[in-house]
Amino acid sequence: IYVRDYLGRIESDIAWAIAATGTGSMIAALLVPTMLARWEIRNVMLGGSLLLTVSLLIGQLMVPWPLFLVLWCFIGAGLAMVQTPVGSLVRRSCHESDSAAYFSANFSLSHFCWFGSYLLAGYVGSAYGLADAFLILGLIAAAAVTLAWWIYPNPDPVEIEHTHEEIVHSHHHVHDDEHHHPDDYHELHEDHEDPLGAEQGHRHKHKHRPATHKHPYVIDRHHPRWAS
Repeated sequence: IYVRDYLGRIESDIAWAIAATGTGSMIAALLVPTMLARWEIRNVMLGGSLLLTVSLLIGQLMVPWPLFLVLWCFIGAGLAMVQTPVGSLVRRSCHESDSAAYFSANFSLSHFCWFGSYLLAGYVGSAYGLADAFLILGLIAAAAVTLAWWIYPNPDPVEIEHTHEEIVHSHHHVHDDEHHHPDDYHELHEDHEDPLGAEQGHRHKHKHRPATHKHPYVIDRHHPRWAS
């Protein structure tokens, strides 16, 4: 719509605009591993989000064709800086056994947001004009990057030292130093057999004693809240 109707360009120029976005995306995607070697994932993703925000806000100026290609290149680069590290971020946020659920949740949430944004862009663009569409989407992006900057821990180490209070609960486990049983447990469960075998464990109430340790931190049944 911008290229053909607003700028009055020919149909083939739409492909050039899309190519500009793809070029920016590819360049950024190729540079992301180098960026991640120097900076935290947080900084790379927030940097890409900020680039997207600024590009959308500049878009409301309804720039001419050459600047439009540059702007679309920056939008593609910003998108790649946000999207490329997502897989690493999801993997470090969960146990391997939960990764499928986490990736599915990320996929569903991102596509739901895209669905709403497409509808909003189409409605605002047709009802109020493309400049207002750029402005509205730019403000939404600005709110999103501000929220991400606020809630994303900084620094964000993989391993965090933290303290557990004593807790008694039940979940599938094996007998080890972290899963303690009452002194009379074996007397009360003389005939107890692990239904899955000793190595695969069993399920019943047990106690975790107070402990302070350090390991890769993710939210799970033993770590329901983020460590301060």
